[in-house]
Amino acid sequence: MDDFVPFDDFRLVLRVPADLDQAACDAIRRSLESRPFRTGLRRVLRHFVRRYPELTLVRVWISG
Repeated sequence: MDDFVPFDDFRLVLRVPADLDQAACDAIRRSLESRPFRTGLRRVLRHFVRRYPELTLVRVWISG
């Protein structure tokens, strides 16, 4: 059994121009789904959360 439960949920919305061509959309999607992007995003979020001592016990999880 997991010792952590969901406490709060934030949604991040990435917007692109409505007239962006399919090739550009595909390139953006590949970047967002790439391991380096996900790893970097996770690292940045964890670093930011650590700046707040009251969040010491919080665990960050990225879905998607």
